[in-house]
Amino acid sequence: MYYGILFFLFLCFLFILISLLIVEMYYEILIYIFLFFLIILISFLIAAYILNTISYTKIFKTYNYKNLGYAWVPILRVHILGLLTFDDPVTVFSFSIKKEYVVWWWVLIFFAILIHPIIGCIISLFLIAKFLGKIYNIVFKKLDPSYDKVALGIKSALIPMIMWVKVLSNKTS
Repeated sequence: MYYGILFFLFLCFLFILISLLIVEMYYEILIYIFLFFLIILISFLIAAYILNTISYTKIFKTYNYKNLGYAWVPILRVHILGLLTFDDPVTVFSFSIKKEYVVWWWVLIFFAILIHPIIGCIISLFLIAKFLGKIYNIVFKKLDPSYDKVALGIKSALIPMIMWVKVLSNKTS
């Protein structure tokens, strides 16, 4: 989910490195600027991680899941949420698949990126929108029975801040 932020960090690092090579006399100022942006970026990532964990903890409480500590492990929380939300069997692209297999959808992201980085990123965005969007739609329906917006689940899968606001603003549990 945070590939874009990491890519941005890498581009910032390259920009600063090239700037240092071109303009040697201002390298101290450039280093301070780079460190400033790096601290801001790391602070944002830590805050995003904590907000995501708090949101998943609230979702786990809604489903009466007893091991709330698993919300701190990024891959594990998505896997457990899939086990909690999906009914058996799950219909994916008109195929009925057991939910024990469908919850491993996130492994496909790693294989897609390993096979071809650019096409893999496009495939991973599609998989995130498809599966995580479906999970979030089920969660939002459980949090608010009057919920009926399918597009919000897909948007929440691609932009986690939407999920944070939707889950944390809900008054239940």
